[in-house]
Amino acid sequence: MPKKTKKAKLIAEYRRKLQHLQGTTIPVSSAEPSEVFTFPVVTPNIPKSPTTEMQDVEAYAIRKDLIKTMIIVSLFLMFEFFLARIVQ
Repeated sequence: MPKKTKKAKLIAEYRRKLQHLQGTTIPVSSAEPSEVFTFPVVTPNIPKSPTTEMQDVEAYAIRKDLIKTMIIVSLFLMFEFFLARIVQ
C-alpha cells in the first residue's frame, strides 16, 4: 500500500476540518440586541527622520565590509598558491 504524500495528508486534514465545521451548528439568538464596539483609530505623530543619511551610512558600511572580505580572501588565495608552489 503506497504511503500518503504530503499533498494527500493536507487534503485529508482539510476534509476532516470541513466535516467538523459542517456538523456543528452555531446558535443565533436574535432576542438580545448586539452592540457593536468601535475603537477610535489613533495615528501616532512620529517625526520624519532623514532616511537618506542612514542609507548612505549603511552603503558605506557594506562597502567597507566587502573590501575587507575581498582582501582577506585574496590573502588566503595567495597563501594557498604559494603553499602549492612550495609543496611541488
